[in-house]
Amino acid sequence: MSLGNDPHPVVHYWALDALGEIVSSSSLSYSPFIPNTLGMLFKVYVMESHEPEGGLLGNVNLAGSCRHTQSSVASIDAVLSALGPELQETNRTRSLVVDLVSHFTSEADDGVVVEAIHCIQHCLVFAPN
Repeated sequence: MSLGNDPHPVVHYWALDALGEIVSSSSLSYSPFIPNTLGMLFKVYVMESHEPEGGLLGNVNLAGSCRHTQSSVASIDAVLSALGPELQETNRTRSLVVDLVSHFTSEADDGVVVEAIHCIQHCLVFAPN
């Protein structure tokens, strides 16, 4: 999670990608770390250095091939899969996820929107209300 905050685009891209894989493979045993993970993903999403056009001048060209926002949404989708039906019981987590996903659906990048749709589908399956 600390590498996800790194300002270097390649480092934080692979850190977020690995985080999604860890959450997917851990499943329900990852549940104690879910609030911290969602908080970190939100912070990364709003950081100026993690925007596609942001960051240091020397790193901007490296960020072109790394879609960190898409990796962030895939990590949120993995969190939803790990929570499963317990998503109905956690109001705070559910509201944070819905807020994040609503922001992701308005992104210009089609890959981010597709991942956000996957999140919405998991929300509808696990917490239809």
